[in-house]
Amino acid sequence: MCDTAIIKETIKQSIEFDYSDLQSALRRYIKRTEDTIKKAFDNAFRLPNIDDSIRVLASQDQDGAQIDELLLWAQDVGIKTTKKKLESDLKKLESERYGELVKYSHDSWRFSFSNPFYRTFALAYFESQDEKIRRLRKGSHEDMMKIMDIAFKTFKNNLAPDEE
Repeated sequence: MCDTAIIKETIKQSIEFDYSDLQSALRRYIKRTEDTIKKAFDNAFRLPNIDDSIRVLASQDQDGAQIDELLLWAQDVGIKTTKKKLESDLKKLESERYGELVKYSHDSWRFSFSNPFYRTFALAYFESQDEKIRRLRKGSHEDMMKIMDIAFKTFKNNLAPDEE
């Protein structure tokens, strides 16, 4: 937000920002990071059968959850997975190779998204996937990229809609 106000160093007086300043800052941030977010998810989705593990984590609050809480939520909504698979998937998603989407806190024993925008994007992605899956053939990389583009538009519009 300071970039929006062209503030490049600490100043003594306080400055008030309004909602339009926040929207403008979010639009610029999203535009700057769009490729990074898409690449992180593209790398993550290279893992076989990873969708359910990402969906389970995205369905938690921003602080994430412990593995047993994640497994319980998955079982409650009918996602068939095991504790071993879920934990293995999330640990892989911590690595650079698979997008570094996830972080693990050794203090709270919680898995969460490494960037709050990743969770928001994942939610938008699955919302779009659920809506569009009937019309798109599931499984092809092109279709997945189309879904990710739709999800990114939803993500961008929900966080920082273009001014009209």
